[in-house]
Amino acid sequence: MPIPKKIITYLKKNKIKFEQIAHKTVYTAFDLAKNAKKNLIASAKPWSLKTDKGYVLVILPADRMVDFGKIEKLLGAKKIEIAKEKVMKDVF
Repeated sequence: MPIPKKIITYLKKNKIKFEQIAHKTVYTAFDLAKNAKKNLIASAKPWSLKTDKGYVLVILPADRMVDFGKIEKLLGAKKIEIAKEKVMKDVF
């Protein structure tokens, strides 16, 4: 799946360096790193989350785990859950 134009526009507008790498469909960050012949720490994984304050997209280094408690505290949210795939497509 290509990076949505909205995200590319945001990255460019904010002068955030990124590299888009074409690869076959994968389901884990480990498989992505292996397929793209990249170090796991050099890869990123997106998490689409639904909070009581709205939807957020969290990008983490692929070798890290999501700490929902920290995200709740950072956002001042009371509830966080992983967004459904259809919502991810529509929102992001």
